[in-house]
Amino acid sequence: MLTKGTTPPQAARTRNPRDSQSPKRSNLLGITLARQGKLEEAIEHFREALRIQPEFAAARESLGRALALQGKREEAIQHSQ
Repeated sequence: MLTKGTTPPQAARTRNPRDSQSPKRSNLLGITLARQGKLEEAIEHFREALRIQPEFAAARESLGRALALQGKREEAIQHSQ
């Protein structure tokens, strides 16, 4: 479990998001990366979580927030609904 100020192991950060079949894991890794300012990588993980489980509301919300932070408002709105 991650605590404030820690990061996931290097292997988890560099792994292709498609290597993981857990939508929760992909979403949590995306959140961690977004908090580190790595929005592109975070978005990949949020999209992977949604590929595995399209109805995963937390990943959809996380994706919307990350896209909004990138200034992609229209796309963010689509994922936040």
